[in-house]
Order: sequence, then structure tokens, then C-alpha cells
Amino acid sequence: MIGYTQLLKDILNLNKDSIEVQLEKLSSHHKLSPLRLKALKKLADIKKGTVSLILKEISENVTGGTYKTVLKFFLGLEADGLLKKKIVGNRKYWSYTEESADLEAYFNKDYRQKLFK
Repeated sequence: MIGYTQLLKDILNLNKDSIEVQLEKLSSHHKLSPLRLKALKKLADIKKGTVSLILKEISENVTGGTYKTVLKFFLGLEADGLLKKKIVGNRKYWSYTEESADLEAYFNKDYRQKLFK
């Protein structure tokens, strides 16, 4: 019987320990909520996007408190080195950093589909 750690390593080429450390940061430091988790998963799927685009993609309100909540969350993740932003004109485009590539892959729907086929 193959364990979950070995599946992650063999099929997806992911480091379980790295993912666990990053998930712990998300849950303890940033109070991970369903909205924030959906935003992170969508960012993993689209690779790069603005907060407004991500919120549209997950069918959430793109203004007011919802926008501010996700923006503040992303700014906190940037401070921890999990996300990075690129400013183009007035817009901030968010993406995962190299250090969080395993977490991005773990949240990406294509990887999830491979794992659970």
C-alpha cells in the first residue's frame, strides 16, 4: 500500500513537508476561511491575476468588504513570502512565489484531478 506522502512525491513531484509548513502558516497566522481558500485555489488555477479577477472567477462580490478581506490576506501572504505582486499601472497582479510552488501545485485543480483519479 502506497502512502499519501509517497503519492504526492511520485505522481505530483511535491514535497509534503513543505506543503504542511505552508498550510500551517495559512491556518495559524492568516486565519484561513472558505473565501480565502477559494481565492488561493483560483489563483493557483489561473497562475496570475488581480484580486477583482479572482473574486469574479469564484462568483464573489468584487467590491467592499470581500475585496478588502482578500487583499489584506494576500498582503499578509506577501509579507510571509508565499505570494508576490507585480504592479502594472493601477493594478496589482498576484502570483505564487518560487518558495510556494509546491503549495500552488497542491491547490491547482489539474494536480488535484491527477491525485484523485
